[in-house]
Amino acid sequence: MNRYGETRSGLSMLLALVVMLGTQVLLIFPLVGRVLTRINLTAPGGFDGYIDAMMEFAMNPWLLTGSNLLVIISIPLLFYLLYKRPLRQMGLYRKGFFRQLLLGLLFGAAAIGAVFGVMMLIDNVRVVAVDYTVFKNPVFWASLTMFIAVGFGEEVIFRGYMMTAAKTMRNKALILFVPAIVFALMHIANPGINFLSLFNIFCAGLIMALLFVKTGRIWASVGFHITWNFMQGCIFGMNVSGMPVASLLKVEFAGLDYLSGGAFGAEGSLIATGIVILCVLFAAFVVRKSKDRPWTYFSDLPFAKIRPYQPPVYYYPPQAPPPYPLYYTHPEANPTQPQAPQPSFPEPNISPPEEKQ
Repeated sequence: MNRYGETRSGLSMLLALVVMLGTQVLLIFPLVGRVLTRINLTAPGGFDGYIDAMMEFAMNPWLLTGSNLLVIISIPLLFYLLYKRPLRQMGLYRKGFFRQLLLGLLFGAAAIGAVFGVMMLIDNVRVVAVDYTVFKNPVFWASLTMFIAVGFGEEVIFRGYMMTAAKTMRNKALILFVPAIVFALMHIANPGINFLSLFNIFCAGLIMALLFVKTGRIWASVGFHITWNFMQGCIFGMNVSGMPVASLLKVEFAGLDYLSGGAFGAEGSLIATGIVILCVLFAAFVVRKSKDRPWTYFSDLPFAKIRPYQPPVYYYPPQAPPPYPLYYTHPEANPTQPQAPQPSFPEPNISPPEEKQ
């Protein structure tokens, strides 16, 4: 507890990560036996094969969809049990849902579209074919379902929950930056990750954090997250955080990896760095604040049970009554109350002076 009686933000975020990773372990654990039957740990490179097989199962679209659905259910429940507050205080407010979700979808599509467009302009990527049969591929629709679930699940935990928990630090910069850093570090085990990829994901986290701050709800950031991933993978044919998916466009990269992103995808490119920085500035200075924001930086604080005010109790040791009255009252001031005894004074002897003979 901090000095305000609130749960410390670091402990609260750690609990959320434990819940999120716990849901994934619950789904991956039944697959461990299948993984062990496919590899031989005693053979040369056997442990590497184990890691590769686990990553293959962990990036299964249906597995990721299921784990994020569990996150969507468990994280709001954790927030309610920990803080005893309504869910609107973490940005889950239904008013304005469709409008803000649509604006976020358009913003995300425009951002990743700009990245792909610049890559084509500098001849860094070429479209080889357009595969319309992908719409008949169930993997395509499984990937779309996964990106929707990931968009909602990750925004609920990293923006809705963690940014709300970070309010107890009472610092605007920390509320923005700490969840974005945690969001980037959660991708550190993805294939093809590098420092540039981490920085770009951190900037994307800042974009979605600013959308959350400006609207007071998570719907715009959810929309941005969904179309950023979906358009990048299922439409433009690039890896999404190192994960290949079925796509409409078949592309080939002709330039350097630091421009195309390499195996990690567009998020690992220097072009994406420039675009996401512009998007951060756009979200910070151009996007207007909603008039009715249920979430602001320091609203609903303190996150502790407010105790009723109790006046301080002072103890005075008993004292003997004084031997004389402390004050004198006129006898007619309050005739119903016993009066303190009035002192008697001798009558003054006032007599005329004697006449001299």
